[in-house]
Amino acid sequence: MREINSENYLSEKEVAAFFGVSKSTIANWRNTGKPPQAYKMSGMVLYKQSEVEQAAKKMIKEFKPKNKEERICTQSINTN
Repeated sequence: MREINSENYLSEKEVAAFFGVSKSTIANWRNTGKPPQAYKMSGMVLYKQSEVEQAAKKMIKEFKPKNKEERICTQSINTN
């Protein structure tokens, strides 16, 4: 994590770990305009931590469970 102008930024690797996906998935999201917004600084692709967290909340809210296990998981996440 890097702090720039009192805002915390995450690398693509850190964002991938946060979402539990590969770096190539994060790159695909970036290339298709899917949140979170990417910022290029000094040749690096960075993401604002606050926007990553906001995107995760939105994904959870919009998630449509396909089975009982997914519903239980979603319910436990939404209660925290």
